[in-house]
Amino acid sequence: SGQNVAILAGFLSRFLAKFFRPRITSVLIILTIIFYTILTGFQPPTVRAAIMGILVFAARTEGRENWAFWSLAVAAFIMLIISPELIFSISFQLSFAATLGILLTQQIFEKPFVFLPKIISESLSVTLSAWIFVAPLTAFYFSQFTPIPPLSNLLVVPLVPFLMISGSANLILASL
Repeated sequence: SGQNVAILAGFLSRFLAKFFRPRITSVLIILTIIFYTILTGFQPPTVRAAIMGILVFAARTEGRENWAFWSLAVAAFIMLIISPELIFSISFQLSFAATLGILLTQQIFEKPFVFLPKIISESLSVTLSAWIFVAPLTAFYFSQFTPIPPLSNLLVVPLVPFLMISGSANLILASL
């Protein structure tokens, strides 16, 4: 999903920056994002995150600032130009709603939780931001509304980077 693209890009950014100049690091990350997107079968949330990630690192290679809202709009435009029927895809709608929610409200939700450890306050604020924008779609499509996702994500989200990295390492080691 989009979170996995962000984790992958963040990890690679820190790791590759130790060995390469920023421009080369950005190019390697872009290539990795493309490979990851192919590997995951071009699922709408991954494609959205990949386009946004590519725009971020392309902007860095050119020494420009990246605007998250612009990246989100460009990702939607590209995806809908290539495949207009995606507008009816639930995963497309959920991915864009969650991302828009994070962009619009994450900083607002971060303030009440500043007393908590950073990993918990970040996880909670991001989850609440996404959930508020996704909950109406979930209620509409699945006839369900639950306040549980923000609480369950507190338990799961901190484990995702570790699981993703260890899973990737196992995959690489198994292929040797």
